[in-house]
Amino acid sequence: MTNGLGFTIHTGNDIRKDATLFGEAQSRVVITINPDLHAIVEAELKGTPFTKIGMVNANKEICVDDDSWGFVNDWKDAYDMALEKLLQ
Repeated sequence: MTNGLGFTIHTGNDIRKDATLFGEAQSRVVITINPDLHAIVEAELKGTPFTKIGMVNANKEICVDDDSWGFVNDWKDAYDMALEKLLQ
């Protein structure tokens, strides 16, 4: 959200979308890496299982499994104002 970049991800059919991204059944870490550094990061993982789920994009749109979920700025505003709106 900080840089206003969007992303396109594919979660797969074997696990619910929310569980893929936030589930606690197994430890998960979502990272963003510069494409130029992909080979270096993969080498550092040294056999640790990982799955590439998507790409960051500059068009600020959030796409999950080919469905648009809107734009980062809208989600950022909702996140930043959630507590304030709740307390009003």
